[in-house]
Amino acid sequence: MKNDHAADTEHYRRRLEAFLQERHPRLVHARQLIETRSRAAASLYRKSVAAGEDTLRAATRADALLYEGLIFSKFDTLCCLLSIDYPLVPPEKQRSLVMELEKRFTGIFDRYNLDDGIYGREEYRHLLAELSAALRLYLEQHPLPVCRRGRPPHRR
Repeated sequence: MKNDHAADTEHYRRRLEAFLQERHPRLVHARQLIETRSRAAASLYRKSVAAGEDTLRAATRADALLYEGLIFSKFDTLCCLLSIDYPLVPPEKQRSLVMELEKRFTGIFDRYNLDDGIYGREEYRHLLAELSAALRLYLEQHPLPVCRRGRPPHRR
């Protein structure tokens, strides 16, 4: 039984670590958050199944607990804007650029309620418009060397 609980906790820990790596890279070293959430999700899953819930419903409830407050991601939002609006930014530069932009655009993010429900509200559109304008201005002031897709870099 303890081994099952440890396996469940490890399962949720791996899932949360992968999620944070992709969507919240600044939190990948938040060991306390990861440990607390993983244990709570595993415990909720096991209690739900023991109470007679089907495993799919129990897993859904455990996932909701695991990811609560983490659905919106500044990092992911900026990655999407960058890749859509500036597809010529080389992939190897995107991650570090987005990390820099996330810090620089803190003031913009601070003006919005960035809870898990933001995607369904009008303010999300406003946030995206404001971020797009700030991104455009940033890239005008800090040009990145990019080459056009499908063409070799121009050499003199």
